[in-house]
Amino acid sequence: MPNTNLENMLNEAGNSYNNASMLASQRRLPEAIEQYKDALKRLHELEVIYQYNDKAPENLINTLNQNLYHGYADIGNCYLDLSKPNFNEASRAFLNALAYGQIQSTVGNLLYCIEQINAFVSSAVIIYKENELDGNFVNLHNQGYNLLKENLIPQAAEILQRASKINPNFAPTYHLLGLVYEKLKQDELAVKSWLKVLELKHDYNFETRIKIQLS
Repeated sequence: MPNTNLENMLNEAGNSYNNASMLASQRRLPEAIEQYKDALKRLHELEVIYQYNDKAPENLINTLNQNLYHGYADIGNCYLDLSKPNFNEASRAFLNALAYGQIQSTVGNLLYCIEQINAFVSSAVIIYKENELDGNFVNLHNQGYNLLKENLIPQAAEILQRASKINPNFAPTYHLLGLVYEKLKQDELAVKSWLKVLELKHDYNFETRIKIQLS
């Protein structure tokens, strides 16, 4: 695909982004969110093209990454600014922003969302049948959850790390690990854990109850 076409596609995404920013400045947040979604969709289409175009100019790739970062950061802020803030969607947006931008620019907003979501954790429950998960893993996961509730953070980190080695494909364990690392002020490890959550389960609900109860 000629580079002029890539530039045109980037400009179209930029127009959607600018419209979203204007709507956000007018406090028309639901409309702004839809426009940001459109801009991000266009940017991701470009991202796929760039992955298979080794002749794509570096300046366009850098611009694309910057736009993806700002798009996710701004839509995250819109979710926070709603009359009823959507911390779950905001968290997902800020996590995606971190994949394209600087950690220090976004991690504060992300941690704020996680703190708000953490209010739900004490009553959190996920129901699984006993034969769906390894019993030792379940015990470790729940032990880590309980240690986190009791604020025994280093112990929780050790137990949850063991659980993640037994079952490296269970998103809620990485959710808990992210909370643990955040309390340990290990922000980069917290972010990596939450990115792992989205890698394993793109539609993961961060308000989901994260203690396992065997039925």
